[in-house]
Amino acid sequence: MTRQEIVQFINDNDVERIIDYNDKLFDTVKELNKRNDRLSLFLIVIVLAYFLTSKATFSSLSIGPFSINDFTIIPKLAPLLFAYFLLEFALLNGHRAEVLKTIKWIHLTLYKQELTKKDFQEGQYSFFTRLILPFSKWTEIYKVSDDKPIGCVGLFLLTPLTIILLLPFYFEVIAIKNLIDNYWSDWIGKASVILSIWLILIIIYYYITLAPSRLQTAVKEEKK
Repeated sequence: MTRQEIVQFINDNDVERIIDYNDKLFDTVKELNKRNDRLSLFLIVIVLAYFLTSKATFSSLSIGPFSINDFTIIPKLAPLLFAYFLLEFALLNGHRAEVLKTIKWIHLTLYKQELTKKDFQEGQYSFFTRLILPFSKWTEIYKVSDDKPIGCVGLFLLTPLTIILLLPFYFEVIAIKNLIDNYWSDWIGKASVILSIWLILIIIYYYITLAPSRLQTAVKEEKK
């Protein structure tokens, strides 16, 4: 949805309905944040389970009524599960970005304030808009570069955070390579490799098509 579509939606409805809609958007963001945290936890658990079982010295593991005797099932399924949750993570955050964008323009339209170049940039929020949004770790971390250059120290501190964003794909490459080397003859391993690669390609395609689209929209809106 473009800025013009959001503004048109606001103009076509009265203030009371817009505020009610805005409240529902806030509830949506809170729920998305919770799901985001759960997905992050699932991804971490999968990685830990993968490396722990690869170094395991025990032959079986019991968790309540469940018992695992064949630990090869974890390296066989870990890449597939990780890719699935990573895809859901990407889609969820894409939807979250759209919701936040709508909240931002509702706020900028309803409340009189001077618009700056930053307001037209994707993922950038004015001070007052950021204050009313539900707390986000990444928004708070990257706000340091909103109003001034981050400098050498800031660049040194933020670069590892950017690298961390690539680690899920690095893990997926390692896990898939291990599958091909050790479990390609197994039908579960073979199916996991094919489906994992398919899901990763969907994620890459999603980001490749999404980024240019958002950039073009931001440039067009800034010119208006």
